[in-house]
Amino acid sequence: MEISREEARKRLENSVKNIDLINHFLGNDSAQEDFLKIYRGYYAQLCVGDRLEIRASPSICNGKYHTKIPILSFNIILCKRTGKEKLVYGFDKMDSTGIGTLLYDE
Repeated sequence: MEISREEARKRLENSVKNIDLINHFLGNDSAQEDFLKIYRGYYAQLCVGDRLEIRASPSICNGKYHTKIPILSFNIILCKRTGKEKLVYGFDKMDSTGIGTLLYDE
């Protein structure tokens, strides 16, 4: 199925926004590569018709001397062809921790 030129442009712009956020907030190359390896691992397991989305959740945390630090948590969402969504992985740069689940657990 072909998509319109406008839809292709919109998808490209959205993916570039996500990559820019990943580059800025995940920082060094190894943190970025670790997150993208997890994304690729999930992607390899996808069933036909399902898709993954990377969503960023902005927040503010308190730093030294009561300064406010903007942070992003990155989430990988499984969007099933049935319309259901499931959070399968989340990464918080502030804590440097990632929490994941099985892609399909049924």
